[in-house]
Amino acid sequence: GTYLWSTGQTSPSIYVSDPGLYWLRVQKNQCESTDSIQLRPCGEMQYFVPNAFSPNADLNNQLFKVYGSNIQSIHIQIFNAWGEQLADIEGTDPAWDGSFEGQICPQGLYLYKIQLTDFNNKKVYTGGLLQLLR
Repeated sequence: GTYLWSTGQTSPSIYVSDPGLYWLRVQKNQCESTDSIQLRPCGEMQYFVPNAFSPNADLNNQLFKVYGSNIQSIHIQIFNAWGEQLADIEGTDPAWDGSFEGQICPQGLYLYKIQLTDFNNKKVYTGGLLQLLR
């Protein structure tokens, strides 16, 4: 038969090293079959949460975000000193720009809560203080 992989290769087997969705279509005579596999990263989740950022338009440290590897999803919550929630964002690479309802937040300390989920659905919870610098 003939083989067509999502990578464009046409051999019976391929070698891949990157996570992702791969599919294969095999045709022989009048028959065709397709199958797919989702490859996820191996290894422990590693992450770093900065304790300060400076959203002051100088193009350095503009956003508060989590840095790491083997992270499937991130959920970040930001609170001010009075416990008011200023941000509730999630995704694969969410970031807070230091604003609330379109207004720039003042310099100061803020509280963050973060939930990280790895590719095996293991969750890690962390939190702490964040210094917003202007």
